Amino acid sequence: MCCFCTFINHKNTIVTLRRTILCIDRDRSVLEAIKRALQPILARGYKIVLVEKEEKIFNLLTDLNNAGAEVPLTFYSTQDLGIKQEILLAKLNQLYPEILKVVIAPEVGISKVETKDDLNTFSYLSAPWQAAQLLSITSAALRLYDCEKNLREQNQKLDSLLLQIKDETEKRKKAEERLSITLDKMLKVQQQTEEELFIKSYPVASPISYIIGKSEAIQYVMYRVEQVASSSTTVLIQGETGTGKELIAQAIHNQSPRQKSELVKVNCAALPSELIENELFGHEKGAFTGAQAQKMGKFELANS
Repeated sequence: MCCFCTFINHKNTIVTLRRTILCIDRDRSVLEAIKRALQPILARGYKIVLVEKEEKIFNLLTDLNNAGAEVPLTFYSTQDLGIKQEILLAKLNQLYPEILKVVIAPEVGISKVETKDDLNTFSYLSAPWQAAQLLSITSAALRLYDCEKNLREQNQKLDSLLLQIKDETEKRKKAEERLSITLDKMLKVQQQTEEELFIKSYPVASPISYIIGKSEAIQYVMYRVEQVASSSTTVLIQGETGTGKELIAQAIHNQSPRQKSELVKVNCAALPSELIENELFGHEKGAFTGAQAQKMGKFELANS
């Protein structure tokens, strides 16, 4: 793969580049030395752009960015380029936040403080430097850049996957909620259908179906029950003990307009004489000693 080098000066313009190494220095000999030292790197497909004129720096950076060039590494000198170093670094960091920087100092013993760079400075190279030293630093910087790039891409894929999982989870949750609502409706319909089928299969017994008999006497009693049930007439039921007077009373009540109300039953024979009045008519609170609350009598209950 052939190498490619672009030299930027007062009359040259930038072309579209990718995987570009940017070198900024007022000393042309330094730039040429960097180009020669980086020939093995350029042979791997990287491009190099050399910047000698300070007035071209910001336009160059903008053009590179607009052209879609990937700039993983830049060399820049601490010599006065006609602009403040902080402004240059701010522009680099703005357009290429992940770019790694190698600072080239014309004097021995350059320190990090003197560069005033607080972001992505990979290494410092003081004169006199050797080509092998520059090549080693460059190779290490590019490996680090590629590793960090791969890590960012993996994180982006992971974030995308997490968003997909979250979206699928939300969709599944909504689907489960809709399914739950549908199941509830189906259960209600099924319950209602079962109740209707049960009613059709097992109709409610006749109010007097529990009175069994085919004789003329019992048939006449049932006839009389049906006659008086619809009226509000007081009915007297007579008969010996055990002949079913309570059953007849229940049959009349079940066919009467008050069939949804409670049938109040009183066994007067079992009531002591002193309690009959209280049981039938009730009492008010405080009517006598021990009357802690109002009590409704059987007549009042039956009339409610």
